[in-house]
Amino acid sequence: MGGGLPSERGARGPVPVTVLGGYLGAGKTTLLNHLLKHAPEGQRLGVIVNDFGSIDVDASLIVGVSGDMVQLGNGCICCTIQGDLLEALGRVLAAPEPPDHVIIETSGVSDPRRVAATLEQRASRELVTIDAVVVVLDVERYVQLGRRERIVAGGQIAAADILVLNKIDLVDEAMLEALEARVRRRARGRRILRADHGRIAPALVLGVAAFDPARLAELPPVDVHVHEAGEHHDHPHDHGAEFWTWSFRSERPLSARRLRKAVSELPPQVVRAKGTVHLASHPGKRAVMHVVGRRAELCLDVPWGEEPPSTGLVLIGAGEPLPPQHLEQLFRACEVEPGRPRTRRPMKRWMRWMRRVLPKKTG
Repeated sequence: MGGGLPSERGARGPVPVTVLGGYLGAGKTTLLNHLLKHAPEGQRLGVIVNDFGSIDVDASLIVGVSGDMVQLGNGCICCTIQGDLLEALGRVLAAPEPPDHVIIETSGVSDPRRVAATLEQRASRELVTIDAVVVVLDVERYVQLGRRERIVAGGQIAAADILVLNKIDLVDEAMLEALEARVRRRARGRRILRADHGRIAPALVLGVAAFDPARLAELPPVDVHVHEAGEHHDHPHDHGAEFWTWSFRSERPLSARRLRKAVSELPPQVVRAKGTVHLASHPGKRAVMHVVGRRAELCLDVPWGEEPPSTGLVLIGAGEPLPPQHLEQLFRACEVEPGRPRTRRPMKRWMRWMRRVLPKKTG
């Protein structure tokens, strides 16, 4: 039995666990939100993620927060991984109303097989059982991935019991058929589903008993290194897959026009950016920004409510990290002096760079 797990489960039997993986920006969180909203009546889902800020759960679903545990209005529970995975799982299972099924969303550069192997080796089979490793693939972007990115994405595909080809609305049928044939050879007979915006029936991925433990030992490990931009690290850049992260926080409102310019100037090393934005033009509502490759989306979300408006962005890059000072200067230039009068732009004009494809970089 792994540390941090309850000692007993009772007569209900082990709780099935789904490991949800996929490369940066593939749509894992979108799929997770869809499953939360469309779970069968009476079924409680437990959710474990690397950080709660990555879950865009509708505000109407959130009813209370206790530490790193979030109670959702539909009876589901969310917990962040701030330490050991098994400790987070133990907290979810020990809730007053424990879940009927647990979904563990892995980070975009992690290997879902490692999570599955941890549960297989350290968790009591009387408490939990692995239901399936579900991996989400961005069909439009997959063919554009660089070498380091393919190392990670390819390993995730190989680990999948179920592969979800997501964002099919962004490609034509010929491209989709070609990509599906390509990944089917790597998936070796495993189930492949198609989806747009992560919309698939929960019954196709939950409670399917598709996990194959024998395959874990057959797969070669994926060597991934992640560090903060500007942080010293000893391993060479050509060893495995190298990724870096950088965070930006601001209490000042940002200009949407300047923010779009800053995003358009990001070099190809930045493969993912996401977060919430305090816009000067729309101070009453938070905005949510997603950048995946050269696709960018900025859209208004829910009112700030009692939460003080602020901006929090995370950038993830591959290969040689950018100087933190350069990134800091780039995004600080988006700030607007507090109290400065702003002209509220019509909504149609505001919508122009939602789902906007940014110019391709050269060099």
